[in-house]
Amino acid sequence: MIRRTCPLAIFLLYAVVKLSAQSAPPATAPLPTDPAQFLQLALAHNDVDIAGLKPWHLKATFQLFDTKGEPTETVSLDEIWGGPEQQRRTWSSTSFNQIEVVNHDGTFRSGTTSDPPMALERARRAIVHPMPSQDDIAGTELVMQKTHLGKIDLNCLMLSQPLKGVHEPLIGLFPTYCFDMDKTIYEVGYEFGDTAFLSGATGMFQSRYISLKVSIIVDKLTLATGAIDELKTIPTLDSGLFTPPPEAMHINMHPVQIEPHIAAGSIIKKVVPIYPALAVQARMEGTVILHAIIGREGRIHSLRIDTPSSTELTISAIAAVRQWTYKPYLINGEPTEVDTTITVNFRR
Repeated sequence: MIRRTCPLAIFLLYAVVKLSAQSAPPATAPLPTDPAQFLQLALAHNDVDIAGLKPWHLKATFQLFDTKGEPTETVSLDEIWGGPEQQRRTWSSTSFNQIEVVNHDGTFRSGTTSDPPMALERARRAIVHPMPSQDDIAGTELVMQKTHLGKIDLNCLMLSQPLKGVHEPLIGLFPTYCFDMDKTIYEVGYEFGDTAFLSGATGMFQSRYISLKVSIIVDKLTLATGAIDELKTIPTLDSGLFTPPPEAMHINMHPVQIEPHIAAGSIIKKVVPIYPALAVQARMEGTVILHAIIGREGRIHSLRIDTPSSTELTISAIAAVRQWTYKPYLINGEPTEVDTTITVNFRR
């Protein structure tokens, strides 16, 4: 059954506060106005976990908050990066202690073997890898638009997905990356319309921009903040660092494809989509099919439109499904990321 109520309100950020001056690379030519060219430039100026960079050692501190805005626990991260197949992350807190090693054989974890809390991992990613991956970009249409957040002017780039009868959807509806007006400094990001990343201060590392302070906001609530304590290059790497401890467990990082009815049977929180007022008045019906990646903890990590309906119904489906949670899908007793489709029917 579909609830009938007011039209969907698109989540908007309200302010961006810069906490320190930024050191910028040498002046370059004016930024390209073509979205694809702009994205390539942004990819070249952000992310510090890209092949070709010198190995580095990062120490960072994160603060997690509950839904009432109260701090819950502080988490420290010690990360050594030598390349795509040479990574070691040590998480330490009162409830989450994990060593994760990535090498040519895969990903291994000891201590807590579950994924880091979603807000925590998003905060880490906002520091070391805020830009979209090639998988994120594939099949999308790039939409670039200038916007204002508080007193800040931003240049935003959205990875748009198909909507019937809409040439340029509202910025922020799909994954969106907003930059300084004059530089490719990443300032603000959106995911699923409800999750936002804000950079509080920006510095330079190996000729790339990097956020020194970050905040992760979900439904206008700050769930995590993070700050770099130390970041430096490593002249020589000890290869032994990337050998997992004997007790470490191999983690399958690739999602397992499951049938939609199996995923549907595991839903533990299902937010009913709003039936938009305009669709009700027009006696509009439709079906929206979404491609979803569900994380090991049972939360939606990614949504793609497989089959859109009208703009109003498609947006309503995305807004509801992004909030669904599932029982973890187990293989040999271990939670596994899954790949599936979700169908939302709008019937009067």
